[in-house]
Amino acid sequence: MEKITLANRLSIRIMAIVMVMTVIIVTIVYVITRDSMAREAETRYESVLQNENEKIRGVLSDVYVAAINNVNVIERDIDDPDKLQAHLERMVALVAEYRLSAESMCLRHSANWAKTRNCRALACQSVKQ
Repeated sequence: MEKITLANRLSIRIMAIVMVMTVIIVTIVYVITRDSMAREAETRYESVLQNENEKIRGVLSDVYVAAINNVNVIERDIDDPDKLQAHLERMVALVAEYRLSAESMCLRHSANWAKTRNCRALACQSVKQ
């Protein structure tokens, strides 16, 4: 059996210490990045949900305004389901047309639609006047 030299023993000890330190460092980095990545993903998806919620509210608001503007016509034809279906289709078409015109108006005044949050409200006010 060969005798282990001092250089071999030191090399083995150094390699063992380096391996333990590597495991510790990797574990610390994993714990830190796992939490920060989870927070970042949560923040990102929360903002996506808020954006979608804002779009849904805008559409519902437009449909509500269209329904309020057509109350008299709808009440007059309330007994005829075919006419109510036609009124609903007309309101949806008006809302889609309004949204396209408001977006095109905002795009004319700004290079980025997302930066002009008040543009839709201004378009709504100008349409009502």
